[in-house]
Order: sequence, then structure tokens, then C-alpha cells
Amino acid sequence: INNHLNKYTMQLRVRKRTAVELDGKTYWVLVNTKSDPVAQQATTLKEWQVRLFKQFCDMIVSSELGVITSTQAISTAQRMRQVSATEVEDLLEQLCKEKWLYEDDEKNGRFTVGIRTLVELEALLQEFGAFECPVTSQISVATNKYRRWLKQKNFDLPSRLNNRQQEQPEEDDGSEESDENESETEKKQADNSQTE
Repeated sequence: INNHLNKYTMQLRVRKRTAVELDGKTYWVLVNTKSDPVAQQATTLKEWQVRLFKQFCDMIVSSELGVITSTQAISTAQRMRQVSATEVEDLLEQLCKEKWLYEDDEKNGRFTVGIRTLVELEALLQEFGAFECPVTSQISVATNKYRRWLKQKNFDLPSRLNNRQQEQPEEDDGSEESDENESETEKKQADNSQTE
């Protein structure tokens, strides 16, 4: 298939594993690998929305849990330009519909990168610090779902993410994992205070 599509400067890229960071489904994504002016104008987003989307991606990759909240998104957008909360919420909804972002299954206002971002914007995600999955060798974001999946496969997060996890307090999302991390942090703090 890819050989036939190459004539049209396109490549069919397949995620051969489920999108464990998101919803556990397997996706087939058609990707245009030629970055020319025509391809760049194919977006329905305005220039400021593209800049904001890139900022969201950077925040998601940089966050410990691989998510941003709608409140963080609104705050970031309003620091970047004069925009209403409704406009930002509409943008988040559009980005989710187009699969650039993915809203948590519980629809609680937490967003991570979507399947299109994972497949089509790998280089951008790597630029922001996304990592290669030790199981699939694909670019990944350390959402709670991904962490649980990786643990089931008996793999650890890349060491730089484990270090970042120890440096930042984990946001309570009601998961078992956050309780375990809080207990570990409390033990470390107690050990540190005893040695001082």
C-alpha cells in the first residue's frame, strides 16, 4: 500500500498496537508525509489556534500525568491572547472531534494528545520531550492508562520520567496509582527528615 501511495507523496502509517494512552483501540491513520504549502493550508484552524494547540501539546508532554485540564487550557490561552473561555472550550471540542486531542473517558475536562497527534506529529512531540515506548518503540505520552498498561507488561517508565515523577507531586485523580505514589513520597520525606 505504501509503495502505491508514495506516488502521491502520502504514506499509510499504521499503529500496530492499541492506543493504550487513550481508549485502547487500534487505529489506521493516513498521513501525508510531504510538508508543503498545500498540506500546511489543509487545516481548518486559525494561526492562533495552531499556536495554542502546540502549546497544549507541550504542556501535555511536560506534565507528569500526560494531561492538561480545561482550566489550564483556558488560563494558557488567555495569557497568550485576548480570548474568551467559551472560545477555548470550543477549540478543545473541535480538536477532540478531529482527534488531535482526546478527552478523558469520564469527560471530566482532562485532555491528552489524540491519535492523530501521536501518529502525524511524532517529531513535534519528541521536540517537546515525548518518549519512545519500551514495548512498542512508538512515541508515547505517560497517561495513567499508559502507565497501568506498561506495568501489566512488566516494564518501567523511561528513567527520566521516573525522575520527573519523583520531583513533582502527583495530582490526585482518584486512581490507585496516585495513592501509591503519595505513600512513597511520604516515606521518602520521613526518611529524609530522620537523616537530617
